[in-house]
Amino acid sequence: MVTPPVQVLQSRHWLLSAPVPAQHDACPAVQRAQDSGAKIDKIGQMLTLNPVDYHELDQLVHQFKGSSASLGAHTIAQLCIQFRERCQQQDLAACAMLQQQLKVAYADLQTKLGEYMRLETHRKQCLAAGMN
Repeated sequence: MVTPPVQVLQSRHWLLSAPVPAQHDACPAVQRAQDSGAKIDKIGQMLTLNPVDYHELDQLVHQFKGSSASLGAHTIAQLCIQFRERCQQQDLAACAMLQQQLKVAYADLQTKLGEYMRLETHRKQCLAAGMN
């Protein structure tokens, strides 16, 4: 029996990501995840501004935390919580470190989700071909 995607994502603390087979591009969760990489990049860009607008940065991270948590990406949501705390302290070095941790967690998730989607596609092909 194959575990439903949401349960897999919740049990693995994953956030959906971009590099998945083309036929899954229409999936709303995958679409949200594609936006996640852009958000992480924007966070990085905001950290290079002088002065850093910690209020705007905090708002973006808060939004990212909410979408991550709603998708079951608890690890990324926890990093966002830490990030928001560092924004409130205006700790640029810690924010930069957490942004890098978000990039790593997101890249890990991309790999895992891509593999899951490939397996799900294979499972559906097997079912369509009459193999159980």
